[in-house]
Amino acid sequence: MSQKDLAEKVGFSSSTAMSLIESGERNISIDVLQKISELSGKSIDYFLNDEEKKSLQKDDSRIAMRGKGLNEEQEDDVLAYIDFIKQRNNGK
Repeated sequence: MSQKDLAEKVGFSSSTAMSLIESGERNISIDVLQKISELSGKSIDYFLNDEEKKSLQKDDSRIAMRGKGLNEEQEDDVLAYIDFIKQRNNGK
């Protein structure tokens, strides 16, 4: 699929937006990323670098903890503990 075709399918008026996204000069909204994911048959994870994946995972964890009445400092503590356990398990 060309940049122009993809741009039109996700709602951009020109292929320039897709070019800027691909080069990292323009940020992409989660909605546009979801559309690209669906059109390409690839998961959203496919398009993210490791730092972006970690950020999304952290956001998901924070959303889940918000319902539990934790403040931000407590959330940080829980996430740090989760990271500690993951690292410990990977070391075995």
